[in-house]
Amino acid sequence: MESRTSGRPQSPLQKIAEPPSRARSKRLDGKQSSAAAFVSFATTVEWLQNLYAVWHQLFRCAAGWLPAVPRLAHKFLLGRTLYQDAVQITQLRRRLAEMQCRQPDRSETEILREFREKLSSAPSADAFLKLAAIELRQTLLAAIEQYRQQTDAVLDWPSHYVLQHAALDLEEAILSFANGPSSPVALDDRAADWVAAVREIAELALGLKKERTHPPLANRDQWPAPPFLESAREPGLALTPGKAVQKTAPPKSEPLAYERYEFMNHAFELMFAESLASIIYETPGMPWEFHANLARQTWDELRHSEAGYRRCEQLGLPRGKVPQINSNYAFRQNLDPLHRFCLMTLISEASGFPIKRERLKQYQASGNTEAERFMTFDLADENIHVHFGHVWVPILMKQSGEAFSLDELKERCKVFVQNSGYSFDEERFKKSPIFSA
Repeated sequence: MESRTSGRPQSPLQKIAEPPSRARSKRLDGKQSSAAAFVSFATTVEWLQNLYAVWHQLFRCAAGWLPAVPRLAHKFLLGRTLYQDAVQITQLRRRLAEMQCRQPDRSETEILREFREKLSSAPSADAFLKLAAIELRQTLLAAIEQYRQQTDAVLDWPSHYVLQHAALDLEEAILSFANGPSSPVALDDRAADWVAAVREIAELALGLKKERTHPPLANRDQWPAPPFLESAREPGLALTPGKAVQKTAPPKSEPLAYERYEFMNHAFELMFAESLASIIYETPGMPWEFHANLARQTWDELRHSEAGYRRCEQLGLPRGKVPQINSNYAFRQNLDPLHRFCLMTLISEASGFPIKRERLKQYQASGNTEAERFMTFDLADENIHVHFGHVWVPILMKQSGEAFSLDELKERCKVFVQNSGYSFDEERFKKSPIFSA
């Protein structure tokens, strides 16, 4: 029977799924043996640790760059891969701990340090996106294939199992970015040169190359780098001040117009996601579990934003007509990560439950199944996010060295809001400010 894949180019994932090749070696009697020539345990751990280090830096820099990526479709894909990366990196950390490498972040080689430094700044958001979303993921796939070919699939089966599933996510992400509706734009020579150079550094760090062929990158201090004070929006569309949008709120006596305005503001949860992603980048000293939780929360907020856009379309408001605002993100960037995260989780999200539960009852009473489904999922996610706040705000406080209580921290956040000209009443400053009108 002819193979279903005959005549088709073999994908990287198909190659990875194949059993490792077996190098033949001579036995003591001079005859050939089919025993595999696998690398040592120490080399196996080193390779896995390097894979983790490159992927971890890709994760962190992608979080930092998410606000600066202009196209919504790219932000959405970047947020999804951020969460998928967090899942896979967590599995890598667990496997490394089983192999007696419990602190994989502690040791950093010179080439890994160079990779981290060069990856953070880029000539443009499009250049970073092309590198992070496609080029480096292809490099990670190649490293996984090398690992599975040259390490013992029997003794090291747990690692092979983790990497098999990691490869699935990597390949899916590459295809999503490369073939999506807003695939990365063509790069000029300078940007393409930067992409090639940084990819080569990653290949050197992962042992895929032995010698450098690209000239070293000079320091480009003028190039953009996170954290970003403002978040980018769709090219060619004007920005609208957030307070100007609030002034357009219709009365509740107009249910259709009010719901459309409500879900327009849910689309603005994009800014909440951007703030969370920036916190990941700005807190390198926090435990990995904190960053993994924030990756989940970032992806949740992007899904809420996408659901808001979708409902707006159902209610007759096309995506291109939803105002573009970034003022809430810019406002929150004036706060350090501790105050920002406390404000977002333990004040903004925590205070929204009574209002959202009341809206859920109204949706149910009116038979509005679309809005009801959104709100039930939203409430479930918000419960998780507030839990993250209760877990991590005290740890952020401890790391900051500040000598004040949690209640005092909350009051400081409220005072900051009020001194900035916002009204703290009824969620005006919240990610979803619709009920302030």
